[in-house]
Formats: sequence, structure tokens, C-alpha cells
Amino acid sequence: MRKIIMFVAVMLLYVTQVFAVSFDCKKAHTETEKTICYNGSLSVLDDELAVLYKKSLDLVSYKEELKQQQRDWIKNVRDACKDEDDCLQSEYEARIAAFNSTVTAASFVRKPGLQTTEREAIISAAEKMQLEKPYSEEKFTKKERTDRSFCTTLLDDLKTGQRVEFIEPIVTTDDYNNQILQRYLTKCPRLKPSKSVYWLPHVWRYLQENKIPKDEWEESGTVTFASYDFRLYHVAFDGKKKDEEFVLFEESTAKILDLKQCTVLDEISVGSAAMIDYKTKKYTGARNGVFRYKGKSYIYELTNILDNIGFLRINKYHQVGLCRFEIPQRSN
Repeated sequence: MRKIIMFVAVMLLYVTQVFAVSFDCKKAHTETEKTICYNGSLSVLDDELAVLYKKSLDLVSYKEELKQQQRDWIKNVRDACKDEDDCLQSEYEARIAAFNSTVTAASFVRKPGLQTTEREAIISAAEKMQLEKPYSEEKFTKKERTDRSFCTTLLDDLKTGQRVEFIEPIVTTDDYNNQILQRYLTKCPRLKPSKSVYWLPHVWRYLQENKIPKDEWEESGTVTFASYDFRLYHVAFDGKKKDEEFVLFEESTAKILDLKQCTVLDEISVGSAAMIDYKTKKYTGARNGVFRYKGKSYIYELTNILDNIGFLRINKYHQVGLCRFEIPQRSN
């Protein structure tokens, strides 16, 4: 009988266990707060976020703006998950990534910028380049021929610097919570730093060969979030400047955003300025940004400018790789 009583007591202690979190679980009254209190993993994330938030407040100059950002996140993002564990975990991880960038940016000292401007770098690279050779021109569609003609003209103009206007970003920062950046992004509270998932080769093969559902792949990989080099541009892909159309660069990703509808229209992988050649261990001199040509906006990506090897890719909304230029290789 005594053993039974002790067993029941232990079980009651287990059932009523409340994990430590950044708020008082005795006063938890919403579905979300109760879910966090009774979920050990979420409680750990909540504590981690609380530490980073406090540290960020100590470091930044825009304290009141950051406090408001966090209140908005709790109300519009965290609490919108209600009692859904997966939703809460996803939002907490993204918010932690944002605060990690804030803390890192406060102590991060960038090396002196590249000596050449974007305009000078692209023009210099374009002077050495030619249009990438296709496998066969015989099978070109009418549209492909039109695009190729456009790219030929664009390359000629890039070489001379004519009719090409390189756009300055609205803001450049290594802090995702930067008050200027968030004046635009706060309209869409569910936007978050870009997430990437990487898998070891044998894991990737296993997932494919065993036809594991795509929504289960992430737990088998390594998840990372963009953590520096955030740049926001106002763009006009169709030639008509709209108040809501923007491009946000995040490390090696360019997001095309509609900030009126709060949607990510497209995501393009681009060469990051932090890219290092795995053989030489040197920075590749990669560049990316936005220029305006004949009234329309284009995203450019300059990569692998080492030892006279280089590629320049021009993208537009819904057409990645519209133009591909390369430095011709000498035959041995």
C-alpha cells in the first residue's frame, strides 16, 4: 500500500511538473503560455530567447523600438501559434536567430570594404566576359532568342557603363532587428531570416531512396539561419515602381518581397561576399546587388573572380539566370 501511495505521488509530481521559463508559469493564462510551460523543449527555447533579448537590449541604441518589436512578435507571431508545438518551435528558432545576429553585430567589426565600388567591379568583370555559350542554338525558342539578344546588348552596355544604374540599398546591416530595416519588415511580422537545411551525402541519399516525406527531412539535417549582411532594396521589375516591391539580401539569398501582401514572391540563391574558394582559402570577390536597366530592376550576382575565372548572372523576378556571362577559358 505504501509503495502504491509513493508511486501515485511521483506520478502526480510528474504530471504537474512545470518547466522554468522567462515568465511566471503560475500566471500563464493563454494557450500558448500553458503549452510553453508544460513542454520542456519549448521552455528551453523560451529561456534562450529571454537571455538573448536581455543581452540585445543592453547592446543596442534603439531600446524602445526593440521592446516594441518583441511585444509585436509575442502578440502577432508567437501567440498566433496557440498550442501548436511545431509552430512554436519554428518561430522561436527564427526569433533566436534574429537576436543572435543583433548580439553578434554589436561586437562585429567589418574589415575595410572592397576598394572598388559595385559599378567599377561589375564593369571591370564585364569587360573580360562573353555571353555563356549554349549547348545548341538550333533548339532556341523565339523567347530564348529574344532574351539572348537582350543579354548581348546588356553586356555591351555593362562594358561601357552606359544606361546601367546601380541602386543603393535602403539599409545595409548585420543586425536583423535593425530599426531601419524593421520599419519596413515590421509590416509583415511573420517574415523571418532565411533558413537553410544541409544534409550529409549519405543522409540525403537515404531520404530520397526511402521516399521519406519532405516535411520530415528537416529533422535529419543541419538547420542554419541567415545571420549577417542584410540589405534591402526598393525595386521595379516590370518598370513600374511599386511601394510594396522590395528585394532583401540575406547572406547568400535574395528574397523578392511584396510587403503589401506580406508574401515572399521568390527566393534566389546568390554568391555571397563572404564566399571563400575551398582550394585557395581566399575570398572569391563575389558581389551581388540590384541595378536598373532601361527602367527595370535586375538582380546581379558576380562569383568566383579568381585566377581569371568568373561568372556574372543576371536575374529578374520569375526568371533566374536570365543572362549568364563568363570569362572565356584559354585552351591548353
